[in-house]
Amino acid sequence: MSKNLSYIKRHKKSGKFLPKNLEETKDDYNKYAKKFFKNLSLPRNVAKPIPNYPYIYKWFRKDTGKIFYVGAGVKKRAWNLSRRNNLTINVIRKIGKKGVKIEIVRMKSWEDALKEEENLIKKFGRKDNKTGILTNMTDGGQGKTGSPMSDSTKKAISEANKKRVYTKAMRLNLSKKLKIIKANVSNETRKKLSEKFKGKPRPKWMREIMLDNLNRGRVKSTKYWTSEEGLKILSELRELTKKWHASEAGRKWHSKHGKETWINRKTSKKICLNCNSEYETYFPSRSKFCSNNCKSAYRTKKLS
Repeated sequence: MSKNLSYIKRHKKSGKFLPKNLEETKDDYNKYAKKFFKNLSLPRNVAKPIPNYPYIYKWFRKDTGKIFYVGAGVKKRAWNLSRRNNLTINVIRKIGKKGVKIEIVRMKSWEDALKEEENLIKKFGRKDNKTGILTNMTDGGQGKTGSPMSDSTKKAISEANKKRVYTKAMRLNLSKKLKIIKANVSNETRKKLSEKFKGKPRPKWMREIMLDNLNRGRVKSTKYWTSEEGLKILSELRELTKKWHASEAGRKWHSKHGKETWINRKTSKKICLNCNSEYETYFPSRSKFCSNNCKSAYRTKKLS
C-alpha cells in the first residue's frame, strides 16, 4: 500500500518536501513536560562549576529519600528536564522541582558511565516492566554524547543541510530566537568574545559573505535615498538641521565640541621641505614648512 503524501507541502521549483512550521514540529518528548513546567531545568547551585566530564547522576526524592531515576550525562544534563519520559515528569510534578535531590558520581570515560548506568538500572529495576522502582524506560547504555563522529556521517549531515529548504516561517522563527539570544548576552561575555577575536584575521569564506552583505546594504540604501520618499525625507531633515544649528542649543553644542577637539588635539612629526629638519605641527595635512622664513626661502629658490 502506497502512503498518501498529498497533505505534505512541496517546494514550487525543486519539488522537495518542505518541513513543517516550528509550531507543528514541537518536540513530542517535551509536550507533556511543558504542560506543567515553563522552565525545563531543575534548581542548581550556581556557585559550583558545571561538570565538564562524564558522570552518573541519581535523582532521589527528598520526602522519602528513595532513588527514582538514574542516568549518564555531561555538563548540565543532570539538571535538564528536556526529553524525559512521562513517568519521571509525573514524579517531579508531584514532589516539585525543589523536592529532587541530585547526586553526581564522576567517571573516567563515557563508556564507563554507560556501563555503570546499565548496572544501576539492573540493580534497582524499572517501574514500567514491574522489576523495580526506577522510572527509566530503557535498560541504559544507549546514549551517544561524547562519542566521536566518523567522516562519512559528517559528510552525510553536511550534504543534507545544504539541500535543506527554509520556509519564510522558519526564517522568521530563527531571527526571533537570535534576537532573544543577543539581547540576553551580558557585557562581560561580549568583552570576552571581542578580546578573543582581536587581531585574528577572518577566514576567506567569511570575508566574501561580509562583503556581499555590505554591497547589498549599500545598494538598498542608495535605491531608497534616491527614490521620491527618500528625497522628501532628506529635504525635511535638512530644514530641521538648519534650524537646530542656528538655535542656541546648536551653537552651545558647536562651541563645546570645538573646545574639546582643540584641547584633545595631538601633534604629528613632519620634515621641512626647505631645511629638511624635523618639526611638530597640529595640521599635518596642510603644513609643509617649519617656519615662515623657510617658506619664503623655498619660494625664492623656485623663482630664481
